[in-house]
Amino acid sequence: MKIGFIGLGIMGAPMVGRLLDGGHQVFVNDLNPIRPEILEKGATQVSSAREAAEMGDVIIVMVPDTPDVEIVLFGENSSLPHGSSGNNRLKKGDFVMFDLGVKWEGYSSDITRTFIFGSEDSQKKEIYNIVLEANLKAIKNCQPGAIIGEVDKISRNIIEEAGYGEFYPHRIGHGIGLEGHESPSMNSLNPDRLIEGMIFTIEPGIYMPKVGGVRIEDELVITEKGPELLTKYPKELRII
Repeated sequence: MKIGFIGLGIMGAPMVGRLLDGGHQVFVNDLNPIRPEILEKGATQVSSAREAAEMGDVIIVMVPDTPDVEIVLFGENSSLPHGSSGNNRLKKGDFVMFDLGVKWEGYSSDITRTFIFGSEDSQKKEIYNIVLEANLKAIKNCQPGAIIGEVDKISRNIIEEAGYGEFYPHRIGHGIGLEGHESPSMNSLNPDRLIEGMIFTIEPGIYMPKVGGVRIEDELVITEKGPELLTKYPKELRII
């Protein structure tokens, strides 16, 4: 059987070795140098992920060794926009925030989703839905030619009008590419306009001390028809 490997990750090289020992043909594309012993065993190195996918009857995609972003916060810790995981125990009703990303062929990605653990209460449901509305309306207004500062203000006005403005301390988003944070800076004072090909995040949030925080972050690219979401995971409120 022909097997295409896209990335090797931590466990990829041993797996390739076992497949080769079993008589399979393996085609590997990886951002990092491929171990010589894998090539000596008979693996074929290809130049792109597309080629690895086209050559294989079965495709295996391995998670890169090092995440570009990895933040998991719950309870009061989630009220810190970019806090650090602590030793507090998860409790029913806690917000649980995952801010995750990987590098793929040198490029960064970024996504944040927030859940509620076990059971919800009316205030936390309200906070979540306000942030979701701010996310959706900001994305809808990310059209070619839109002023970046106005995109920030759209989300900020929604949160302020709901009475939570003091708990939204950061810009709406940031550019992303070879680095996790690049231009444009998606802040309320930026007079620049969105143009085709720009890739950036939209990530409004509300962070309340002793209550917790919600951030919903998407990555998108501007096309001639408008915004195209690159993050596909659902973002309606989920109790886990």
